[in-house]
Order: sequence, then C-alpha cells, then structure tokens
Amino acid sequence: MKSWLTIKQVDWGVLAAFGAADVICIAFVNLYFFRLDAPQIVVDLTRGLVDWTLMGSAMILAVVVGGVIFGLGRMRPAEVGLIANRLPAAIGVTVGLWVATQAVLIIGAWATLGAVPVNPQWATRGATAMIGALLAQLFGNALAEEISYRGFLLPQTWLKLRGGLLDHVRWRY
Repeated sequence: MKSWLTIKQVDWGVLAAFGAADVICIAFVNLYFFRLDAPQIVVDLTRGLVDWTLMGSAMILAVVVGGVIFGLGRMRPAEVGLIANRLPAAIGVTVGLWVATQAVLIIGAWATLGAVPVNPQWATRGATAMIGALLAQLFGNALAEEISYRGFLLPQTWLKLRGGLLDHVRWRY
C-alpha cells in the first residue's frame, strides 16, 4: 500500500491549471448552467433521478478530475485515493453512517415531537426526485470534492510545502 507521501508530485503549472479549471467550472455551473432550459428535459425524462446537481457535478468531474488531474497531471486513480479493492468497505462505512444518522434523527424526532414527520418534499417532488437528490450528492458533489480536494489538492499542497516551511518545524510524518 502506498502512502500519500509517495504520490507523484505534480508541477506548479498543473496546480495552477487545477485552480483555474476548478474556479471556472464552478462559476460556469452556478452562474450559467443552472439557468439553461435544456437540462430540464433530462430531469423530466428521468423524473428527477438525474437532477441539475448531478449534471453540474458531472461537468466538474469531467473537466477538473478527468482533464486536469488525470489528463494534464497524469495521475492514476489510486494516487487520488480511488482504490478499487477498498470500494466495498467505503460503501459499507458510508451506508452505515447514513443509517446511524437517520436512526438518531428518527429517535430524536420521536423523543421531542412524539412522532416522526416526513419531509413534505417526498410528496411534492416524488420519491424518484428525492433519491436523485441523494445520488447527486453522493456521486456528484461528494465524489468531485473528495477527489479534487482531499485526494489531489491536499496531498499536493503537502508535497509542495514539505521541502520548505515544514522542514523547519518538527512535524511527524
């Protein structure tokens, strides 16, 4: 198993391209994409299972992760934390934490309100759209942020600082 300290260090140009692509993509998605009418057709055809957030995050994943990190930076998925044999355990932990969180919320609602209220959006938006919102967070926002920031930017920042400031302070690796 490789630690993240042995990950290939990218040059400053890749970090600059990452920063520029990230800012431009996030600005485009939030300021322009969400105002378009065409993506609504996809939302309607899938009854909300594929929503705006998932489509916007897919663009960020394609450009920032696919184009800059994997393409320009020539990094492998394992170097940003995407390790196939750890996926079942990661899914198990995520589902377990989600179930535990829901249980705490249900118990808390029942203890304080005497009942467990259902979010009204389940009725207004429908189950498909609510499941789509969850999928958008898991496979859209969370995936893009974990790969981009925790998997790429944090280790690369550490590697860049390791030869300078961090050598003057007693840090444990």
